[in-house]
Amino acid sequence: MNEFQAKKLGEILAFETLSAQFFEKTKGTLKEKFSEESLNEIIEKNTLRTAKIKEISEINNASEITIPKSEKTIQKLIQMQDKYIGDEWDNPAELLEWLGFFEGAAIVHLKLVEGMAEKIENEELKTLTKEAVESHHDFFHKIGEVMKTSF
Repeated sequence: MNEFQAKKLGEILAFETLSAQFFEKTKGTLKEKFSEESLNEIIEKNTLRTAKIKEISEINNASEITIPKSEKTIQKLIQMQDKYIGDEWDNPAELLEWLGFFEGAAIVHLKLVEGMAEKIENEELKTLTKEAVESHHDFFHKIGEVMKTSF
């Protein structure tokens, strides 16, 4: 795995990490629109993928690049998130609007890494990213349906 690939791995690690943190933080507000069970399932999947990405990074001797890149990306995403949501953490519409941006960005980053995994013939990473893309894509569509019918 080269430096560019290790950095991209760090970026998807950031999305998975921050996703779990976001849903944990907003579960009380978002359970108005989604079941607590589905929110817990998202958190669990993100947490499992976070651990798997770290493992893949270690196996590929990329942790020294992946982890710092992830930490930098988390900080950028938190800044964008906080700027967008502001003081409206109790407003489901604002949270869902932010999630539209976030999920779309996560999907694009994951697709890049999925293609990268195919190129370097890393089946484990390919499987992980393919599953993550489907998961984020499904939730992105659920957000759209909730937005369309709830407000």
